[in-house]
Amino acid sequence: MKDLDMNKSIMNYRQVDQVKVHFKLNEGCDDDLIFGQADVSFQQMHILYETIDKMDLSMCSRIYTPAVVAKGPVDFLSQSLKSGAFATMPGHMIYSLDIDIQVGEEHYLFESYSFDNILDILELLDEHNVFINDPLDLKSILRKYQDREKRQQYFDKHYPQMAKTFSLDNPRGVVIAHGGK
Repeated sequence: MKDLDMNKSIMNYRQVDQVKVHFKLNEGCDDDLIFGQADVSFQQMHILYETIDKMDLSMCSRIYTPAVVAKGPVDFLSQSLKSGAFATMPGHMIYSLDIDIQVGEEHYLFESYSFDNILDILELLDEHNVFINDPLDLKSILRKYQDREKRQQYFDKHYPQMAKTFSLDNPRGVVIAHGGK
């Protein structure tokens, strides 16, 4: 019965249109959301800081689960034993940052699994007087829990209540890590 409940919650998560990226400071590749000195860019899109009406900072959780990609039953068993996927299903929660950039009537929604550089990015946005709507007080939380493990422990303990209070996706979906070849 417990497995059925887990599957039911996975299937009922709210689907949204966030683009999954890494948030980068000053440089990165085309698939990153790059916070440069004058603008925010993603692929061919450039948004000057002075044109941003506001930026909403939020988050979501996702279920992280290992998976095995194999070419048959023998390969599946071999890859499962190598990756430990048999023993670790269904996984654990990971947390993502959401940034919603509002320019006029347009909204640009981004999600990142990485918390790297986020404090420096928020400082840069403050320098450019970009209004950041942070109802979860993530700035303070991220300053206090800069260590990855301590941040994970904090969110494991507090995120369920945050999700209820602020109507956050919990979970938004599943992230599958593929093992094997």
